[in-house]
Amino acid sequence: TGGVSGLPLDDSWIHLALARSLAAGDGLAFRPGELVTASTAPLWTALVALVEALPGAPFLPVKLLGALLTLGALAATHRLARALGLGAGLALLAALLFVTSDALLWAALSGMEVPLFALLATLGMALQAEAAAGRRPPGTAPVLLFALAALARPEGLLLLALALAERWALATPGARGRQAAGDLLLAAALLLPVLAAYAAIGGSPLPTTYAAKVGGAGPGLPRLATLYAAFGLLFRSHPLPALLAAGGAVALLARRLEGRRGSLLPALWLAALPLAFATLAGPPRFGNFGRYLFPVYPALAVVAAAALARPAAALAGGGVRRRLAAGALAALVLLPSLPAAGRAGGRYAQSVANVAASDLALARQLAATLPPEALLAAADIGALGYLLPNRIVDLGFLVSPDLAAHVAAAAAAGASRDDALLSFLAAREVDYVATFPAATPLFARRPDLFPPLLRFPVPGNITMVGDELVLYATPWTRHPLAAPERPRSPVP
Repeated sequence: TGGVSGLPLDDSWIHLALARSLAAGDGLAFRPGELVTASTAPLWTALVALVEALPGAPFLPVKLLGALLTLGALAATHRLARALGLGAGLALLAALLFVTSDALLWAALSGMEVPLFALLATLGMALQAEAAAGRRPPGTAPVLLFALAALARPEGLLLLALALAERWALATPGARGRQAAGDLLLAAALLLPVLAAYAAIGGSPLPTTYAAKVGGAGPGLPRLATLYAAFGLLFRSHPLPALLAAGGAVALLARRLEGRRGSLLPALWLAALPLAFATLAGPPRFGNFGRYLFPVYPALAVVAAAALARPAAALAGGGVRRRLAAGALAALVLLPSLPAAGRAGGRYAQSVANVAASDLALARQLAATLPPEALLAAADIGALGYLLPNRIVDLGFLVSPDLAAHVAAAAAAGASRDDALLSFLAAREVDYVATFPAATPLFARRPDLFPPLLRFPVPGNITMVGDELVLYATPWTRHPLAAPERPRSPVP
């Protein structure tokens, strides 16, 4: 990262802030005494809380934790390939596709929950595939892992539902009812306490992030534009595997139709997650760099490898020529993925630099100049919330559900979003607003009311919602900034 310390997303800092509160005994609170449901990954937040309880800065330990979980997910991918009946060569190819996934390489050190989810989900699919092939008793271990995965990412609920349906279909007719009841009880025992806690805290079992990212509209017909965008994300990382995946799904299905036992869960998961996003209202929303789709990359690697089962079988057991042909086939699949993998490190470093130049730079500046009693409104709350003691109004609604309710009520009454936001800030007498003009132009359009105080350009921005972060004063500013010893980026 060129010597720049930090994390590649402001969301990573949000996890740190919530985990610090959890480690201190204050629960999932962004500020002491103010419980929130902003974490879409409560299990990951809990693990990070263990890191926060350690002495010293959490950045290196949380990255090491992500790296270890990624190695576990790699091993689980290889095991899943073998459980689906793929030979040693194809299982190795699936593992190589995993380690050349730019998405998983970036996520490994991101401080986000992707490695944890990938490990739990992929290991669960491997155990279920082994049971489907008759190599182990059905057991409840896969259900346990899938339920835990749902606590690491809400999309895990979809994977859990698919897994339970397949387990029911694979069970003998006489055992289906008993097995389904046990599966549901185990999943409920893990999930219901968290869902009930979220409902008690925020009025909904869903995290505030769901309303902020998706909105209140219900699902509709799948949007082709979203499916196209999802395929484009996978294709840019793994061109040939993205094309081979359909053939791999057909190959796995053909085995079942031929009467051979096996699991279809990886193929179902690979297709179902993009389809689920496509049914949500609005344009494609996959998070920074498409990170909401990152959990399907292990399944993509395995299902794509399954498409080569017949050619691999035809080349097996031969002489040098057949081995060379098998190697050439594997290289043909793998090599187009290498350029994207090679860019993963540069993207990671640039993301860290982008956050450091904007959110982190502002947080460090305000730590030396902002009175602790001042009220701050911000578009990105992670680094500011972690490094500052001030109360924060979240313009993204994650930890300020009262703002979301105010804007929704105002919209129902016919008021514009900007007017609703201004009336809320006025009622709270917010002292300063930190936001990106590209995302929230309201404040840049009214310099008479919101004079800019500090500007933080974001060189080579690929991460933030705009190329410049600005701190504005407000008509209600009561606590002036102190003069810093060494001002950073003042407005000329």
